[in-house]
Amino acid sequence: MLPQIKDVTPIYFGYDDYPKDEQGKIILPRKKLVVNGKERNVIVIHRKNTVNYGNNVIGLCDGTKIAPDDWVALRKCFLLVDDDGEEHFHWSIGGSDSGVTANVSKFSDCKKLYQIKNSDEISDFDADTQFRFDYGHITEELIARAFSYIAKTTVVKDNTVFFNEEIGFVQANVDFFVQKGDGSYGILEIKTTSCDNYEVIRDYRNGIIPESYVCQAVKHYPLVLEKALNITHIYFAIGYGNSLKNVICLECDRDTDGQNELLEKEKVFYDYLANGIEPQDEVSSPSKTLEAVISDNRFVEKGKITKFSKEEINAVEAYKKLNAQIDELKMAVKELESQRDVYKAQIIKAIGDAEITESFDVGNEHLMCSYKEQKRDSVDTESLRLKYPEVYKDVVKTSKFRVLRISKAKGAVK
Repeated sequence: MLPQIKDVTPIYFGYDDYPKDEQGKIILPRKKLVVNGKERNVIVIHRKNTVNYGNNVIGLCDGTKIAPDDWVALRKCFLLVDDDGEEHFHWSIGGSDSGVTANVSKFSDCKKLYQIKNSDEISDFDADTQFRFDYGHITEELIARAFSYIAKTTVVKDNTVFFNEEIGFVQANVDFFVQKGDGSYGILEIKTTSCDNYEVIRDYRNGIIPESYVCQAVKHYPLVLEKALNITHIYFAIGYGNSLKNVICLECDRDTDGQNELLEKEKVFYDYLANGIEPQDEVSSPSKTLEAVISDNRFVEKGKITKFSKEEINAVEAYKKLNAQIDELKMAVKELESQRDVYKAQIIKAIGDAEITESFDVGNEHLMCSYKEQKRDSVDTESLRLKYPEVYKDVVKTSKFRVLRISKAKGAVK
């Protein structure tokens, strides 16, 4: 039987006095403040309802017990009120914001994050987004149990929203903690992906973690907690199926240098927030530039012809040259892959009907080889179309997209 996960969320005094929503979630009080010249409806957290973890690290609330709208608002900013009535306004930069401030997020940038932080509006999720969001949270505990079983260690659940008052704007809501025998703690970050997301699964199996997740769990969370808890290691558990075999467990060391570099980038973003200056670098990398342009050109006007300027013609020329270089590199990679396959065949032949080899030394590395049977189910879409055409029509999904091609034009060059 898999080990149970202990919930050590502390009790927050005074919350019984607050109203609750239809789901029984606590509704925190709010106060109207003028922030950056705009009136905001800001969450109020009373000092008596926080838990002091020491060294200016406090627990603001239990993230699972407050109303969803309050949870979203708390991740933007809040007002902390001392016992004597003194008020402290704080912006909140959380773990999921860290990758944006470091400019490594594929889904957002500093300009969009600034606009979100300065808005009282709550974004509505469509049904599919809401389902994926709920699915991720529901499966977190199962994956954490699997990690506990695989790693043979104690996993602790804590729903506390941590805030570092010494820094003044960093917040953390950690998925789980790994409790170690020497009294130290590790952070366990849970991620999920679909079983057909082969490239992502391959990267995780090769120990490749998206940089935005590294910013979140390896750098930001220890930064918030380092003065209160002895965080020594960071663990990731990635689930993509309904078996223990579909849980990938990874371990990372603390990255103090990277943590401090991240803090400097977060301070830059905080200065934008504190001074009411909107960042202008909405698109700040070539890949984001392409994504932004494509997203803004989803629709095509049939038959419309456009004329290129000299600058755009130069872009076509450069594009063709780079494509030719990429093709040459692809050919070189194919040649290397052919050479590699010769050695691969030699290794597989030597393994024969065994699953693994004895260990051996190659240079400074101690290695072993395995050649195990794996199974993956897939749907034969052509058979489905022929045998069950009506079902095929119901489940087939058609995607529309535009393809850039450069070809020779008809007629003479003018």
